[in-house]
Amino acid sequence: MSTFASQNPIFRIGGGAGAAVNFNFAQGGSIFKPSSITVGYLGSEASDPNGGSGIFDGNYAALGQLNFNLGDRLALAATYVHGYHGSGSALFDAGGLRGANVPVVGTAQANALSATNASSSNSYGLSAAFRPSDRFSVSGFVSYHDISGFGSNDDYEAWSYGLGVAFPDFGKKGNVLGIFGGAEPYSLNRLAGVRDSDVPYHIEGFYKYQVSDNISITPGVIWLTAPGQNSNNDDAIIGTLRTTFTF
Repeated sequence: MSTFASQNPIFRIGGGAGAAVNFNFAQGGSIFKPSSITVGYLGSEASDPNGGSGIFDGNYAALGQLNFNLGDRLALAATYVHGYHGSGSALFDAGGLRGANVPVVGTAQANALSATNASSSNSYGLSAAFRPSDRFSVSGFVSYHDISGFGSNDDYEAWSYGLGVAFPDFGKKGNVLGIFGGAEPYSLNRLAGVRDSDVPYHIEGFYKYQVSDNISITPGVIWLTAPGQNSNNDDAIIGTLRTTFTF
């Protein structure tokens, strides 16, 4: 499963060092059980002592989330993230997980990689997972991102959404067949104010085969349309193969 298909891209905003606190509620007879509120703060440049960096003076993401469980089969989450992004930073950088200013998901337009000024972002997301039976589940998400640049004419918006189905124990116990489709984060207007109409769709399928209790092999295929938010670019088809060892 790709990074995009694994969770709502709103969770890829910021990262690094910080803390989070979870407050549980509705543990009794309420329909919302168990449910919780999560608040957290992460600084991407916590180890940098220079001015404009550090855990509070550099890039950061502050998160608040409501987590609801309706019975045993349906889970919902509403997420808000406020972030600060220094000049040239990627919006979806997971705290520099893949290196400085390298996006983990989304197009260059959605990540504002051409920006010469710092920016702040307000992001809103909804995620849901529904498991009608032990052998079938549906999950999806949508996120909206409002980015305000600190320069001239560099405000923009970004969207992302996806829906997937999974079939646990497909073929034999421990195997999982999954299909996912959606739109990776893309901008509705470039930094220069030009509207982008091409949506970069992402469609993938994978099959995790449990070789033994400790080893699994997962072949998959990913189909990307309009790479770089440009339908003039050829579609991309990517084959994947992952082997996982568990000890």
